[in-house]
Amino acid sequence: MNNYNSYTSPAFQQIFVQGIEGARAYQLPYGVTSAILWDAEKDLFYVKKVDAMGRPSIVKTCSYADYVEPEPVPPVAQMPDIDTSSFVTKEYLNQVLNQLFVGEKGRVVRDESA
Repeated sequence: MNNYNSYTSPAFQQIFVQGIEGARAYQLPYGVTSAILWDAEKDLFYVKKVDAMGRPSIVKTCSYADYVEPEPVPPVAQMPDIDTSSFVTKEYLNQVLNQLFVGEKGRVVRDESA
C-alpha cells in the first residue's frame, strides 16, 4: 500500500486582473497578507496588502518596461588641483608688457630672439 504524505510547496502564481477595478475587487486568500496582481490590459502591476485589521488596499501601482543596459562611460582624467590665485590674466600681462617695452614712437618693442 502506497501511503505518500507528500507536501507540495506553493508555486508562484501570476494573478491577472482586469485593470485597477479588478485589483480592488480581488480578494486575497486567508492567511495571505500581500500579493502582486498583474494587469491583463496594460503594462502595469499592483501590490495589494492587507493591514492588521484585515482591510485590503492597493499599496502601489507600477509600470514595467524593457530594461536597456546603458553604455559604460569611460572615466574622465581628472586635472590636478592647481592654485591659480598667483596667476595673472592675459590682459594684465599685456598691459604690464606695454608699460615696460614702449618704443620711441609709442609702439610695443618685441624681442625677436626670445
